[in-house]
Amino acid sequence: MLTDSQRYGDWPVADLDAGFRSDTPRIGLWLDTSDQTPERTVAEILARAWTDGRIG
Repeated sequence: MLTDSQRYGDWPVADLDAGFRSDTPRIGLWLDTSDQTPERTVAEILARAWTDGRIG
């Protein structure tokens, strides 16, 4: 199994994630589902999609 450093070269995963979060426009619904069950993720999407997820 490859380690993160073997997969991503000299870039630590935390740096890649921080760059992604800071450089990507906040368009649509953004969720951090790291600690959520699939059921909780679906519930959050359904609860927030028409307000927080609205584009335009």
